[in-house]
Amino acid sequence: MIRIAIVDDEKIILNSIHKKIEKILYDLNVEFEIQDFTIGKIALKEITEKEFDIIFLDIDMPEVSGMEIAKIIRMQEENIDIVFITNKDELVYDAIKFAPFRFIRKSRFDEEIPEALHNFIDKLHRSKSLYIFSTSNGKKAVQPVRIRYIEVSSHKLSIHLLNESFITNGNLKDIEEVFCTYGFIKIHQSFIVNFRFINYIKRNEVILDNGTVLPLSRSRYEKTKFEYMRLSREDWK
Repeated sequence: MIRIAIVDDEKIILNSIHKKIEKILYDLNVEFEIQDFTIGKIALKEITEKEFDIIFLDIDMPEVSGMEIAKIIRMQEENIDIVFITNKDELVYDAIKFAPFRFIRKSRFDEEIPEALHNFIDKLHRSKSLYIFSTSNGKKAVQPVRIRYIEVSSHKLSIHLLNESFITNGNLKDIEEVFCTYGFIKIHQSFIVNFRFINYIKRNEVILDNGTVLPLSRSRYEKTKFEYMRLSREDWK
């Protein structure tokens, strides 16, 4: 089930967006639920209280703008995908900081929405993949995309998730190849990192979104930059 929110203060445009999204998802035989909002304050309250997978958000709205909504959402939830909808190109640059999944122009919505939805569904399928770790408390199933980084020490792997960490037996060689398919980069003989959470790559360290600083091997500096740029260009977000 894909849970979708559409936020646009112009009801005619909102209804049009709703119908087009609905038709595409019906044709793809995808189970979905759409909730519409014409008032930014109400949308913000509902979105922060309920679980949505993707939000189609008009940037330019009265009272509470789309960017204000996106800012609050990003402070509370990293994993909701945001699609900004606008005809004002000058607003796009300010909106980039909220890491949107897509920008769609209202004037070209019919052309741009199918590709955006297809890519989102592909991404969602990838993100639902689970990796099973064995721990002292039994098996633990984890979505790789929710892991910030993995560290090895004395034949133990420390798995660092968004809000918790745990220990499992093993070494990086056992999992490195698999996790590279999920967008992980080996930055050091003791660390592999999920590129989604990298903020800065310096000569001898990698800084993550939460401020964590990890060592970067001198020999891996160029390759780490290359892999990060390659993965960033692909549709992994």
